[in-house]
Amino acid sequence: MVAGSLAYGVVTIGVGVAPVYPLAAGLMVLVGVCGALMAPATMALVTDLVEPEARGAAMGLFNVFGSLGFLTGFLVGGGATGAFGYTPAFLAVGGLELAVAVALLPAVRAIAPDDSLIGRIGADG
Repeated sequence: MVAGSLAYGVVTIGVGVAPVYPLAAGLMVLVGVCGALMAPATMALVTDLVEPEARGAAMGLFNVFGSLGFLTGFLVGGGATGAFGYTPAFLAVGGLELAVAVALLPAVRAIAPDDSLIGRIGADG
């Protein structure tokens, strides 16, 4: 999920800096693919972290916070576009995605099994 979030942020920035429309359009498709690939893994993590009797409530909260995240993205992106233009808006929103992924890496590492790729990141140093 961290790698997916990093890819999502990089591709979002790529849309904003793409020099031609066909490239931007292709990157927009890739943004959708990154989001679609992250959703099932994130939902699986939510259900794995809670007791079986709390899974419905946990998934409900996941959906609430996901919707708030999308709303925040639209508001930040729209505000940045109005104030600074398209390229800075894509840089801001993609940069926020990268920042969230990096900030949450320690929490994800803490719950990842030691034999997973995420569990090994930084374990040697």
